[in-house]
Amino acid sequence: MKKLFLFALIAFLSINLYAQKIPYMTQIDKQELKYMDNSPLSIQDWNEYMFYQEREYGKTSKEYLAIIPNIEEFNSHYKDKYQLLKDEKKNNYVLGSNEKYLNKKDKMPIVGISPKQLQDYCNWRTKVYNYKVGKKYKIVFSIPNAQDYEKTSKFRKIKGIKEGKDIGLRCVANIVK
Repeated sequence: MKKLFLFALIAFLSINLYAQKIPYMTQIDKQELKYMDNSPLSIQDWNEYMFYQEREYGKTSKEYLAIIPNIEEFNSHYKDKYQLLKDEKKNNYVLGSNEKYLNKKDKMPIVGISPKQLQDYCNWRTKVYNYKVGKKYKIVFSIPNAQDYEKTSKFRKIKGIKEGKDIGLRCVANIVK
């Protein structure tokens, strides 16, 4: 009986050890081992994604062009603070910024992203995270559903959620054995 109790205790502790540490995420469901991003996806997050896609597929590939945010929506949202522009010389998209906002752009939430683009980002994040970090357990990122938002209401670390609705875009993570 003691061995069974000890085994159960060790198993419980080991699950909690690996389950508590996904950077910049908060555990929202202990049964499902589910986490949510603490902050909405930022312009910096999306720039990193665009960089990887450009490097892997090329500037003119359909994969890269498919992840460009809606330029009109992006520019309209940020007005004269930031602009997403096409650099004709380099055949690339760049984020321009008013000098005053230059250092703050990294943390600003990304806008102009479709649900398909967000799901593709979550799929890419799964691939990159498991390649770089995943050793023992696989982590799968996806778009949060209504139940996920309900669970987040009691967590102060998760910013930007009001009355069950997300102000920005984010992913949830499931740990799979």
